Amino acid sequence: MNLDPIDFFPGYDPYFCIRSRSRRITFTSVCTHLLAMAFAVGICAATFYYYDTYIRSEYEDLKRNHLNELFTKIYLQQESIVEKKIEKALDLYDADKVGLFDYASLYACGSVVSTPDTFPYPANKSISFFNLLNMDLLSNPESILQPGNLPGNCFAFYGTTGRMRIKLGKKISIKAITLDHIKLMEDASSAPKDFEVFGLYDPIDITGMFLGRFTYDLGGRPYQTFELNKNYTRIPFEFVELYVLNNHGRREFTCVYRFRVHSTYLPIEK
Repeated sequence: MNLDPIDFFPGYDPYFCIRSRSRRITFTSVCTHLLAMAFAVGICAATFYYYDTYIRSEYEDLKRNHLNELFTKIYLQQESIVEKKIEKALDLYDADKVGLFDYASLYACGSVVSTPDTFPYPANKSISFFNLLNMDLLSNPESILQPGNLPGNCFAFYGTTGRMRIKLGKKISIKAITLDHIKLMEDASSAPKDFEVFGLYDPIDITGMFLGRFTYDLGGRPYQTFELNKNYTRIPFEFVELYVLNNHGRREFTCVYRFRVHSTYLPIEK
């Protein structure tokens, strides 16, 4: 018995319609189509089962591993960035907190040459002579040039306005200034608020050159650096004047803990 494969699928024989005596739909052609459809559905089902069982699971594992590696890498990078920021902050703190050289400080040979119309307030220090005579010491203007702020270690003067003229360690083009106050005090109303800075050509210069007006924010950092307008940084000065215009509410006296002068400006990251 000779069988032709086309005998099993006569409906797909290109010459079936020619060879067929009748062009009516027969039971054989219907069965052929149903068998072909079942075969196609079976192939699709088998393919989907293989994909769902093997390929998708492997893909999910690969994706999960890749995401884990990616998240680990991101975490390590973030950790490294945080560590660098912490190290930078610590280095900045060790470098006199602002990382800028202070030409007005005592270590730079700066000094206070005068305090025009400004009268020192009694400090929390006294001298006793055999408990017979006690003398209260006046606040020392040189305190504003010393690193390290402790409660009471400031220059206190009567009232809310005061002027301090300072000789820098050398003549520089002033780019920024820093004003410090302490946060340990229960009442910080004696802190300077609005103040102006002038460049002086000599210690007895009456007017000087206006370098800027600034405001110390009591809710900000203990040390606040202010950048000067670039129009005022071209002329070098050896003398500067700090002119405190008012404070944060204390009428009896005002305290200036530290005043710094810089030849560069380094913005502090928040």
